[in-house]
Amino acid sequence: MKPTQFRVLCVVLPLLSWAFITSGCCHSTGVLPFGPDTYTIKVGGDCDATKTALEEANAFAASKGKHMIPIEVKTPSRGELANYYELTFRLVDASDPEYRRTRPQRAPDAVIGYSGELDAEVNVSALGDNHAFTQLRQLKALRDDGILTEEEYQRAKQKLLED
Repeated sequence: MKPTQFRVLCVVLPLLSWAFITSGCCHSTGVLPFGPDTYTIKVGGDCDATKTALEEANAFAASKGKHMIPIEVKTPSRGELANYYELTFRLVDASDPEYRRTRPQRAPDAVIGYSGELDAEVNVSALGDNHAFTQLRQLKALRDDGILTEEEYQRAKQKLLED
């Protein structure tokens, strides 16, 4: 064997061994307390993270004589290369009504709030042309276009509302 081949083997063999040993490895935080009767676990790595997390959470619940109810699930976002499954769960007794109504929900990637006003059109065409709302809109349009003065608009509006 030539010295260069030996050097290559000294570099490549350890890398291949490490890749073989670590393939299929799961990394788990273990079950961590998150609040009263609430716990969390995160599992990642080159494994079935979902299955491993659920198995660990159920085993933990069984060790306490309770049952596990998922509260929140976090998984990688679209485009994220990591493989993980994060589960937040509660422990309950078998007699707890929530135990029969398990509904895990995916946590949102982002929360978007809107506090402005919405500009919406109300379609009242099915109510006919003689409807007071339609007539009020027509009066307002005449006022906005400068055809009616504010005083004329208010008088016409009052008359329409009284009828």
